[in-house]
Amino acid sequence: MRSFTKNMGCFFILASLLLICTAMKSQAAPIVFDSFRVFDQYHNLKYSRSVTNEQQEINGAGTIYFLEVPGIGDPDEWGNYTSVMQSPSDQTMSDAFGVLFRDPDFLLFFLSDTSTDPCPYPLGPNLVFEHLLPSGGYGGMFDATMYLDHGLQAQGWSATFSSGLTVPEPATFFLLGSGVGVIALLKRRSIKI
Repeated sequence: MRSFTKNMGCFFILASLLLICTAMKSQAAPIVFDSFRVFDQYHNLKYSRSVTNEQQEINGAGTIYFLEVPGIGDPDEWGNYTSVMQSPSDQTMSDAFGVLFRDPDFLLFFLSDTSTDPCPYPLGPNLVFEHLLPSGGYGGMFDATMYLDHGLQAQGWSATFSSGLTVPEPATFFLLGSGVGVIALLKRRSIKI
C-alpha cells in the first residue's frame, strides 16, 4: 500500500508538470533564426553570428549581417555569394551568404529573409540553392566552407549557414528536465523499497 501511495504521488507530480508545461507551451512560440557559424579543425565553434525572425523584422529586410572577424573571408570568393530561394515556383530570394569586402577586410556575411528579388546589393553572380525543410518550408543548413580563407580551409576549418532553423521554446526544456527528474525520483524510491 505504501509503495502504491508513493507511485501515485509521483504520478500526480508528473501530471501537474505536464499541465503546467502545456499551458506555457501554448503561450510561447519556437525561436526561428538564421546563423553563420565557423568551426575549427576539431569541430569546436569558434565564431558565429545569428539573427532571429524578430530581429530581422526590426532591422529590415535589406540588413547585412557580418561575422566581424578580420581575415576570415576568402578574397577569391568576393562576388560569388549563395542565394537561398523561397521555393522552385517562387524565385524570390529568401537569404544570401558569402564574402563581402568592407575596408580593409573580406568578411563573411549574410542577408536574412530579404524577400527581395533581385538582391538589393551589387554582390555579383551567385550560386542558387533551394532546400526543402521537413515542415515544407524552404531553408536548412548549407556548407559555407568555400567562403573561408584558404589558410583556414587548409587547417581543416569549416563553416555553415543555417536558414530558418528553430529551437524549442523554454517550456519544452522544462518539461524534459521535469520528466527526467521524476523518473530519477521513481527509480531512487524503487531501489530503497
